[in-house]
Amino acid sequence: MTVQAVAKDGNGGSINVNNPVTWSSGGALTLTADTNINVNAKITGSGAASALTLRAGYDINIYAPSPFVVNPLTADAGNNINIKAAQGWTTAGSWAFTAANSIFVYDTVNWSENTPLALSAYSAININAAITGSGALGLNAGTDVSINAPSTLAVNTLTATASDNININGPQSWTARGSWTFTGNNINISDIPNWTTGALALNAGANIFVNNLMTATGSGSLVATYGSGANANGSPNGLYMSLDTSGSYTGRIYFSSNGRVTLQGQNYTAINRLRILMRSRKIQLRITCLAPVSSI
Repeated sequence: MTVQAVAKDGNGGSINVNNPVTWSSGGALTLTADTNINVNAKITGSGAASALTLRAGYDINIYAPSPFVVNPLTADAGNNINIKAAQGWTTAGSWAFTAANSIFVYDTVNWSENTPLALSAYSAININAAITGSGALGLNAGTDVSINAPSTLAVNTLTATASDNININGPQSWTARGSWTFTGNNINISDIPNWTTGALALNAGANIFVNNLMTATGSGSLVATYGSGANANGSPNGLYMSLDTSGSYTGRIYFSSNGRVTLQGQNYTAINRLRILMRSRKIQLRITCLAPVSSI
C-alpha cells in the first residue's frame, strides 16, 4: 500500500501522521511526500514482514516517541532526518535512515533485537543523544561524524566512517565486548573516551589529534593508523597529543589494560607492571644505582 502527497504550485506535499496507523495484512506500507514527512503518532504493522518505507523530498521529522512497530524500516529524505523524540524499537527488523543532507539525533535511540541500525548522510551526522542496542550500528557521512553527547554509543559493534572528520566531542564510556571502528580524514578526540573491553580502532587518512585523556582498562585494545603524507603547514601526518599554554600535555593515552596496542601495523606491549617488563625478551633490564658524588 502506498500513500503519496504531491505539492501543487509549490504548496503542500507533506504527510503528517497525527493519529495512529495500523495495518494487519503483513504487507508493505510506503509513505511518499514531495516535501516533509512528520511522524507524530505510532505506525504499526502487525504482520510478520510489515515493512515501512518513508520517502520525503525534504525532511523526515520524528516527533513521536517510539512510533515504529514495523519490520523493517527504511527512511529516505531529500534533505535532513531529525530524530526529536526518544525511540525504543523492539521488533526484529533492520533500521535504515538515509539523508541527502544531514542526520541529527536529538533524543535517545534504543533497539532491543540483534539487528543492524544504519545512519547514512551525504553531508554530516550529528549524534546529540545516546544510541544503545544489541546489534551493529553503522554511521556513514559524506562530511563529518560528530559524537556530541556523553556515553553515546552503547552497542555491540560500531563502524563510523566520515569522508572528512570524526569528532568525539562528548565524554564516552564503552563497556560492551564488541568493537568501535572510526575512519576519517582527521580524527579529533576532544573529550574523554574510556573503554574497559573490546577494541577501539582509529583509522585516519591524515592525522589523529588527541586533545584529552584516553583511558583503556580491563581488556580494552587500541589500534591506530594515520596517513603517510604531509599537512598544509609541512608537518607530517601523525598521531598528535595536544599541549596547553604551559607546555603540559592535555592529550594523553593512559593504557592500563591487558589488551594489545597496535600503531601503524606494529604491535606493542604496554609496560604497566615491572614483572611484565622483566618477562619481556625484547628488553634487557639493567638497574644502575647512582650515589651522590660526595659519598664516593
